[in-house]
Amino acid sequence: VSQSRYPFDVGSTASTPKVLQVVSVSTATSTQFTSVSAADVTNVTATITPTSATSTIFVMCNLPLGFFRNATALSVNLRLVRGSTTVYRPGNAYSGFVPDVYGAGDSAGIQLGLVVPFMYMDSPATTSATTYKVTGELSNTANAATAYVGGGTAGSTITLWEIGA
Repeated sequence: VSQSRYPFDVGSTASTPKVLQVVSVSTATSTQFTSVSAADVTNVTATITPTSATSTIFVMCNLPLGFFRNATALSVNLRLVRGSTTVYRPGNAYSGFVPDVYGAGDSAGIQLGLVVPFMYMDSPATTSATTYKVTGELSNTANAATAYVGGGTAGSTITLWEIGA
């Protein structure tokens, strides 16, 4: 796991929004999901301390995702969590599950790999240290359902940008 901080000022006038700081965490750690209960995606957590309560935090995540299932549909619910509050659910706006994976029901199983990128603008209204993390869970556990987030050469990243005046 590596974390980097990049404080800088790119604004030219007081009314121009600026990037005040960036916190980025990358990890090659893989998290296996075999349950319908939410669990943290290992090491996909970053903390930022806003310099102003009026700042906006722009969150970017890039998560490699792999599925295996012996038959029919499977999906994974990913969530962006600030502290203990879910602030964003990428994917289907109704359920938050991404993506649905369907198979023909044969015994050979279904395997799928993809990268799930998502972005979210948050207004935490604080100058206290604020932690963001990603959690996930399966839609169901039938037929040897398993999902993996992270790992391999792609790795997972979460980047927090503080945007202010």
